[in-house]
Amino acid sequence: MDPMLLAVIVLVAVALFFDYINGFHDAANSIATVVSTRVLSPGQAVVWAAFFNFVAAFVFGTAVAQTIGKGTVDITIVTLPVIFAGLTGAILWSLLTWWLALPTSSSHALSGGYAGAAVAKGGMAAVLCASCTAWGFGKCSRGSVIFQARSCCSCRSGSKKDSSTSSSR
Repeated sequence: MDPMLLAVIVLVAVALFFDYINGFHDAANSIATVVSTRVLSPGQAVVWAAFFNFVAAFVFGTAVAQTIGKGTVDITIVTLPVIFAGLTGAILWSLLTWWLALPTSSSHALSGGYAGAAVAKGGMAAVLCASCTAWGFGKCSRGSVIFQARSCCSCRSGSKKDSSTSSSR
């Protein structure tokens, strides 16, 4: 099999895994308030969230996806490893915040992971400043971009830590 085709297949699988995590992570955040206040039952809230998540794609279009794809980082530095690193950072951040029961957005984690991977490859000039302001990178998410860039650099250089000293849950 062609190595590029295999890389694309793996990347699509990682993207689908992120989509799965986004579903259970953000769905819980979106329905928690209406369930905890007893406005809707858990079953009604899940149906409500699923319906509106599906309908939103057709009603509101793809403006957010287009901004992420072309307006967040310099597209000339985006490669398969940059996309993979961004998805990996978003997956790890979403799982960590889910494990710690922190109500965060997987979509914002994806933006931070993507920008962080771009910064790791091309420096801060890789992030488009106009979109930084529009998406809040210049304000509240600056730490996310720096954290993601740091973790991408760590992954890129390889771990030098002895695996026998790491702990697992």
